[in-house]
Amino acid sequence: MAGGVRPASAAGNGLYSVFPAHIAGNAARPYFNYLVNPSSTIKDAVTVTNFTAESIAFKLYSTDAVNAQNGGDFAYNSAEAPKHSVGAWVQLSAVGFTLPPHTLANVPFTLDVPAGMTPGDYAGGIVLQTLNPTVEKRGALTFDVYQNVGTRVYVRIAGPLHPSVSITHLSIDTHGWAGLVGGPVNAVVTYTLTNTGNEILNPTARLSLSPLAGSTVNLPPKLFASLLPHNSGTVTYLVKNQEALLKISADLKVTSRAGPITASTTAWVIPWLLILALILLGLLFWWWRRRRRRRRAVAAAVVVGAAAGGPESAAAAAEVSTGAVDGGASPGSTGG
Repeated sequence: MAGGVRPASAAGNGLYSVFPAHIAGNAARPYFNYLVNPSSTIKDAVTVTNFTAESIAFKLYSTDAVNAQNGGDFAYNSAEAPKHSVGAWVQLSAVGFTLPPHTLANVPFTLDVPAGMTPGDYAGGIVLQTLNPTVEKRGALTFDVYQNVGTRVYVRIAGPLHPSVSITHLSIDTHGWAGLVGGPVNAVVTYTLTNTGNEILNPTARLSLSPLAGSTVNLPPKLFASLLPHNSGTVTYLVKNQEALLKISADLKVTSRAGPITASTTAWVIPWLLILALILLGLLFWWWRRRRRRRRAVAAAVVVGAAAGGPESAAAAAEVSTGAVDGGASPGSTGG
């Protein structure tokens, strides 16, 4: 995403927090959740609290939410990123202020949903950022650390919902010398889920690996909490010492409100060194058998000659056979 993506922190970090403002007579809200029609306007507020013994200067901004590509976690775009939905619809009454120690402030805002918006789920957040970073030293290096916290804003525009999720990538890569001789390998399995509908889903993905010979390995299931429409999440597993004689298969099953979907892929693990060794052994065995047959043929010729003509015939047969084997003159030929 343009401007960068920041993982969604909790709404508080022990030093300061941002939460939906409390409404008298109602339970505390962990996040904002609205069901609206196009052209609707909502007025609400966030509560910012400073729990520390010092004054803190804050920046408050609204932004769109996305799913981080690596793992699919709910995340916020940065303050500089373009705003296309919730981040653009929320207008805060204050964006920069300083809170004294152990105080809180309610910051009103309006949410204006444009006309013509299509039905479905949209997500964003209101993020609280300190203007003065915490300085951390790591060896000879010094870092400015901004600890952002945010509260989620979910907006559902009334209308038909079409839940849909797709497996848009599934692959296996193997490496390791042991695989060249039929031994175990290290397998890297990567898959990507994409929300292709208009409803936020919470799919669970279950991945298993099956060698040609051996038991199936079931990897821990992955829950994609709040997989947003038109967003994707990618998960990578490293499985060490996986049996994979000739091939290994990955089977992925995903369950959600959209129904179950599956996908499979196979990686071939050819034991080239083992195959080469078997070929060499086969050639050596063939050479040994051929040599043994020649020796038996020579011995048989000697026995036949001895039985047919006595010692002189036997000697001649031996000489003939030896000559044939050694490449000498044939019977009846004369020297030059």
